[in-house]
Amino acid sequence: MKIKWKDTDFIPPIIKHIIEPMLKQNIKLSAFPNLNLYVGLVPDFEADIPKDSPWYPNLRRPHYTEHEGQHYCVVKDLWKNLLPVTSIMHTLAHEIGHYVHTVYLREDLIAWEQWAKEAHKKLDLVPRFEMGYPKVQSFEDFANGFAEVVNGRMNPYYAKLLRGKL
Repeated sequence: MKIKWKDTDFIPPIIKHIIEPMLKQNIKLSAFPNLNLYVGLVPDFEADIPKDSPWYPNLRRPHYTEHEGQHYCVVKDLWKNLLPVTSIMHTLAHEIGHYVHTVYLREDLIAWEQWAKEAHKKLDLVPRFEMGYPKVQSFEDFANGFAEVVNGRMNPYYAKLLRGKL
């Protein structure tokens, strides 16, 4: 896991609210290969996306994306004066959750069914176009569940998945 930031004020909260809780559950940072967190910045390749691209509106909001074998969680606007830092960390952890399901569950229907059972969620893998981008409800539910790491309430399923115990 690599972290790039614009505002160093966010490094201690990332450690306190995301990294330390994961380490307490024996989740090692090596479980996140090729993951790049961009906090207050955007990756260079996104700067080249034309403004008329259908993906351009997605770049202005927190998002997860893949590019040339690397994975990116991007939270460009930090709303520093508007939201509590835990809300911003929850948003970043949510985007990391998208990385986790992309890398660990992929398109494995059996793995998704196991997650739904353990998370007590209805499995819904149908893409819908909402707010200018495609959205899959189970992907969002998975990411929201992972983001509970910030509140110290992450379902043990996620730690088992990242430790290779499933």
